[in-house]
Amino acid sequence: MLNKDYENSISKLRQVIDKIDIFTSPEKCIEFLKTKTDEILFMIASNDFAQSTIPLIHNMFQIHSIFIFCETKPKHKEWIKNWEKIEDVFTSIDLICEILKQDIQQYHLDFPTIYATNVEIIRIDPSFLCTQLLKEIFVEMKFDVKSKKEFIQFYRQKQRVDNTIIDELEHNYSMHTPIWWYTRDCCLSDIINQAFRLQSFYTIIKMRFFIQDLYKQIEKLYKPSSEKLTLYRSQGLTHAHFEQFRMMQGGLFSFNSFLSASIDENVALRDADRSRHDSDLIGIIFQINIDSTSLISTPYASLDTENYHSDAKEEFLFTMHTIFRVGEMKQLEDRLWRIELSLTSNDDEDVKRISEYIRQATQGSTGWDRLGRLLLIMGHFNKAEEVFQMLIQNSAKNDVKGLGYRYHQMGLVKKNTNFYKKAILP
Repeated sequence: MLNKDYENSISKLRQVIDKIDIFTSPEKCIEFLKTKTDEILFMIASNDFAQSTIPLIHNMFQIHSIFIFCETKPKHKEWIKNWEKIEDVFTSIDLICEILKQDIQQYHLDFPTIYATNVEIIRIDPSFLCTQLLKEIFVEMKFDVKSKKEFIQFYRQKQRVDNTIIDELEHNYSMHTPIWWYTRDCCLSDIINQAFRLQSFYTIIKMRFFIQDLYKQIEKLYKPSSEKLTLYRSQGLTHAHFEQFRMMQGGLFSFNSFLSASIDENVALRDADRSRHDSDLIGIIFQINIDSTSLISTPYASLDTENYHSDAKEEFLFTMHTIFRVGEMKQLEDRLWRIELSLTSNDDEDVKRISEYIRQATQGSTGWDRLGRLLLIMGHFNKAEEVFQMLIQNSAKNDVKGLGYRYHQMGLVKKNTNFYKKAILP
């Protein structure tokens, strides 16, 4: 492949995924893969490289899927049928990028969690840091009348939402609580939590009014428990995701969304057991332990008097990106496990280290600019561009200082992705 074509391919891939590691030696590639037990990886390989390497690495749980990339279609590609993780043989990098983007989005939907197996900042998933900063932004954000209008307009664009419900939301919002709207069957919870899982900052920023309102209500309703509280939540995990989870014992863990849980263990057990109907899934019961003697780091609220569904009892709702410590994992039956999670406290040293890193990394910026800055520092250039582009579009024309800062950050994004000409304003 010509060097220019190679650089063009890498540039296109960087528009889909920020972190790319390149190998010409199968041995070094395999050695690298063995160290990445706390990540999910997507692999692109030449036909010759793949044929010699895939038999040695195909069963590694950290490998999600493999793309074979060639200049011309090989005459014989029957061999790929023996390896289920191979997507196909491709001659177009554009098609690989399209499918890769879909696979990454589906992965985040299937496994809506982020985690840090240890607290070395350089090894923590950038998503973990970004979601914690998002929480800070929503706590500090001031009420903005404009944000409610943007929320309604954006919500109205969603084709799966009934316009009569949106009209009701627009004109009668204050007649009910944010939790009431969140638990109503009107897609609000689905849209918000999917945006968090995919880190769709465009959607998050557009829906900031409701997200902040929901967060504030949970915070207001929060009452520390006078005794130890145990809640349950179920989830189905693929075998690869489960193996990844087993490496996390003792580490930090977060559901990348608002989280509901129940006092009734039987509800979680029934749902986890239902997951086993799919032979590709393992049923998980998360047992959430809340210590009444600790000052917890994240508020939660009972839904007994707030739920749209009045018959739903003994449910609790946690704010987005609640951090837990992973405890004991116990097998109950074949493909059915219980995993203990402990809600972290304000004096957890690891959580404090993460907060301090975020504070130092985003020093000198405010509000949503902090998020864009952190994404840029962590190498999430595509997401940083999404945030700064959105902020530029929403900036007042007379906000010279703010626009200057954001255009400067956009220039740094383009510089880091090798689009040097676009880094300079005409």
